[in-house]
Amino acid sequence: MRKLLLPIILSLIPLSGCSSPEPELSYDPVELIEYEKCLNTVPIEYDEVVWRSPGLPEKYCKSKKPILK
Repeated sequence: MRKLLLPIILSLIPLSGCSSPEPELSYDPVELIEYEKCLNTVPIEYDEVVWRSPGLPEKYCKSKKPILK
């Protein structure tokens, strides 16, 4: 039994959580604010009702959409 104990303990070491943490993914706060502002501001060429139609704000503001870093 003691001969099996050492290989079992050594096999559990990689599972102990002693690895490096994964980097957190996030958005640039300035880009996120600019994108939200674009989505919430109705452009001059659109009426309020037309602007609120599904998908139009996202399509219009596509160039300002922040990139996950």
